[in-house]
Parts: sequence; structure tokens; C-alpha cells
Amino acid sequence: MPCRRCGRLTATAKGKLDEASSQPLPVFAAQDDVEERRWVRALILAYLASLNRSLFAAKCLVEVVVEMYREGVTLDDAKVMLSLASLQHGGQLLKPMDEDILLSWVAVIMIALQAVGVPLNPEGEERMKQQGRQNPADDEGGMIAGLRGMVRVSVDQFLAGTDLFRLQLQQSMAAKMEGDGGGPSPGVFMLQQNTRLAIIALEVVRGMGLPTVVSLRQAPSPSSPLQEGEEPAESQPAAQSSSIEQQQQQQQQQQHVPCQHWVPGFVLACDSAAMSRCTEAEQQRASAVRLLISFMGASQGWLYPAWDFVSQCMECYERGWAAEDVYDHLQDEEFAQSGGLVINVARVPGSFNVTAAMFGRWLSVVYMTMVQLGVVFAGATRQDGWAWVSGAAQMHADEEAGSTLEAYGLADFVLHTLNNEEQKEKAGRPGSSGAAGGEEAEQAVVEGVLARETPEQLRKQARMGFVTLEDPELLPTSPSVLIMSQQISLVQMARQLVLQERTLAPSSTA
Repeated sequence: MPCRRCGRLTATAKGKLDEASSQPLPVFAAQDDVEERRWVRALILAYLASLNRSLFAAKCLVEVVVEMYREGVTLDDAKVMLSLASLQHGGQLLKPMDEDILLSWVAVIMIALQAVGVPLNPEGEERMKQQGRQNPADDEGGMIAGLRGMVRVSVDQFLAGTDLFRLQLQQSMAAKMEGDGGGPSPGVFMLQQNTRLAIIALEVVRGMGLPTVVSLRQAPSPSSPLQEGEEPAESQPAAQSSSIEQQQQQQQQQQHVPCQHWVPGFVLACDSAAMSRCTEAEQQRASAVRLLISFMGASQGWLYPAWDFVSQCMECYERGWAAEDVYDHLQDEEFAQSGGLVINVARVPGSFNVTAAMFGRWLSVVYMTMVQLGVVFAGATRQDGWAWVSGAAQMHADEEAGSTLEAYGLADFVLHTLNNEEQKEKAGRPGSSGAAGGEEAEQAVVEGVLARETPEQLRKQARMGFVTLEDPELLPTSPSVLIMSQQISLVQMARQLVLQERTLAPSSTA
């Protein structure tokens, strides 16, 4: 059954992964709704990654909603898309509570975009005309109406000079002054969260350099010195701006708010048609971003982003991109997060980044699995070590031998895991294969990504040693066991997808 807290699958979910074994990612019945599948995939991946307290993932979520808004996708459209996708997967994509939270976040972002006058694309304008609306957030009922006032206040705070850093500092100080050891109430927590999301949305819009009706040039804070020749800006609510000023701001917006090196690329990574028109460097950047977002969700135990991570790794491999080249397209600050599996707090320059190391290790595991399975790598003759991310061994940065030793150790781990899978098939399931039914798919989950929920298989392995000390709390809570079991799951998933491709290859070429 799904976990009551988060809807993740556990070992008792017999038969529910039959579809996942042959279709790791959602497949809709109709073939003409590619756009809807793209939005659903992007929303779910970014949302699950955002639950790991990643600012970068939150910005990617905003990037997705901005593109949806500009193309005229309404909140009702997003709700229908998510509902259909959930039905296709038997309700295992998102639990109802997660779906409601995601939709509320989409509503907050859309209201913020409407408040500052983000324009629609021509396709979006045409879609709004057909629906008799001005913009996707033009709705006076339901969730949008309830959140409009709160977002309006957040927009005014941003225009008055409040950025995300200052807002987080204010909220942190307010919590300390209240002295509530139990933390803020759910209502206060939700209000603070939505306020931060609105501020993040406006910062992303400003970073993307999009034209807006209301200027996003913030008034300097009292602690910020004015630049030479700069006059203090008045902190007026957006609602009090005159129409003449708005027109002037809209005409001059591109000059006043240039693009601030906006390079996340998550929306591009979810659009295969747009990816095909980009340079190789842009494609590698977009793929790296999508891998990082999927990793952040999968590291929490979500099966959907885990499948996406493995499939994207395989795509990068088949394109002939070295693992190190993909890894190098990510910046240090994009790995920053707290909570979840990996914790990264107060990192100083030159220190070891656990999140980046784990990401590099996951990428290397999938690449090495492909190597051991005999999948041809197009760039093998051009460079050495193309299946290993040396950034995952930063602790041995001054010792090349240490990095090499770690790479060989990981390769042995992958080889032994594959051998164990083959032996299990021959001994216990002679008629099964990597493309077989739900029992093996569930076995991959039991031994891998969700080992916290289902440690029974690991207990069986422990009994094979000389001495067994039963500690029921060790396996579910041990970080080392969790990390190893996740890597086992990555090998199993990659093996399963490779065997599926080999099984389907003859029929597709016949």
C-alpha cells in the first residue's frame, strides 16, 4: 500500500508496478496531447524536487509555470492534466494532498505574474480569446480568488525592496521572537511559504528579462547605499501606479531589467522538439538540469523521478556525452539544499558538497551499468574515464590515485550487482527477464530506492554473514544502507530499461 505520509510505494504494493515495469513514465492514451504530457512531467518533477528545500528546484517550478501562463494554460487546465495523469497511473503519481499543494503553488505564481503584467505569447492570447478571458489568472472564484489578496501584499513587498534573502531573514527573526518551540502553526507556515514563492516568482521573471507592465526594479532598502547619481525610489503599491507610468515602464522594461544570466533550462529539457533546435552545449545544460531535478526527487524515495533520472542518464549516454561533461554544466549553488536525504548547510568555499557528490555518484552508477551491459558509447575513443564523474571524489582532489580507486570500486559494485541479478533470475525465476512483470519491478523497489520503507530483503542478506545482530532500527535509519540500496536500485532500473530496449528492438525493425 502507499505510504500514508507521502504516497510512496512500499513492499506490500503487489502488482501495482506492472505498468511501471513496461512504462516507467506516464503514457497517455491520446497521441496528440504531447504538450499536456510535457507540462505534467515538468510540474511533477519540479514539485517533488522542491520538497527537498531546494531553491533551484523552486525556480525551475516557477520557470515551468511562467511558460504555461504565457501559453494560456489556466489553473483549471493544470488541474485536469494532473487528474488525467493520476488516473493513468492508478493514483500513484501524487496523493490528493500533494496535488492540492502543487495547484496552490501554481495559483500563487500565476497571480503574481498577472499582478506585474507578464505578457502572453500570441498562442496564449488566442487561447484566452477563445475562453473569453484576459489571462490565465483571470478568475474570481475558487482557489485563485482566495489567494489573490495574499499575493497582492507579497508583490507590494517585493516592489518596496523586499527580496528573498530579506524575507527569509524577517520570517526567521519573527519565529525566534515568538519563542514557539513547536514552530509556526500550519496556517502561518503556509502563509510564509506562499509569500516566499511569490517573491521567488518575481525574482525569476526579473532574471528572465521578460517585459512587464509594472517595473520590477526594486526600491533600495534602508541599509542599501544608493549608487552615485541615483535618486531614492518611492515605495508605492502596484495598485496605485498610474496607467501612464505603466505604459512608460512597459516600453522601457527591456532596458531597465536585462536578463540576469538566467540559465536553468528546465523547461527546455522537458521539450524534445525545442531541444533538437539547440546547440550541443545547450542540450547538455538542459539535460543536466533535468537530471538534477529528478535526482532531488528520487533521493527522497519517489519512484517517478527515479525512473526519469535513469532514462535521462541513458539518453545522455546514447548521445555520446561523457558523464563529467554533463556534470560540469551545473553550478555549485544549484546543488544547495537542506533536509531530505542529503543535508548541505553553511557550506564554505572549497568544502565537500555532499549533494553534488551523491549526484555524481548516481550519474556514474548508471553510466557504468550501461558499460557493463555492453551498450556502445559513441565517444569512447575520444577520451578516457567517460563513465566516471571525478567531481564525486572531491575529497581526493589532490590525490588522483584516490579518485581512480573509488572509480574502480564503484565499477566492481555495479558488476557484482548485475551478476546477482542474473543469478537470481536463473535460480528463482527461470522464465523471467528484465522486461518481465510487476514482481521483479517491485523487487527493484524493495532493494533500492525505497529501502527505508522495506528493509526485509536487506535483513535476509544480513543473515548470510557469520554473525547477525538484529537491530530493527538500524536498516530503516542507516544512511549508509540507504545510499547503497539506492545505488542497487539504479543498477536494477538501468538494467531493466536496457533489456526492454533489446526485447523491443527486433519487433520495431521488422
